[in-house]
Amino acid sequence: MGRSLYNKDLLDMNIKRTEIQNRQDETLFEYHDNLMKLIEAKNKNNNTDLDLYTTVNDNLCKCISLNRTIIDISFDIAKETLQQAFENSGLSFDDKGVAVKNEK
Repeated sequence: MGRSLYNKDLLDMNIKRTEIQNRQDETLFEYHDNLMKLIEAKNKNNNTDLDLYTTVNDNLCKCISLNRTIIDISFDIAKETLQQAFENSGLSFDDKGVAVKNEK
């Protein structure tokens, strides 16, 4: 039987990334909804609501932060996957980062 494509760590990272992507989708929807309210208030010259500016800014900051976390986790998944591929092919790296063939 072939080896599994995912080990427990990769599966956990993938689940975490998916959960964060779902949170990002919710936050992005809130951001766009609040941005539309802010634009509407600005068009009606009713732009005295600083709470709405703060909310839109907070939503955008959260979206950027969540996106950065998703990118970091994706890189970790890619790194782990590549390390497994090298190990499965019999290659490893020495202290200088040079690929060496493992003797089995």
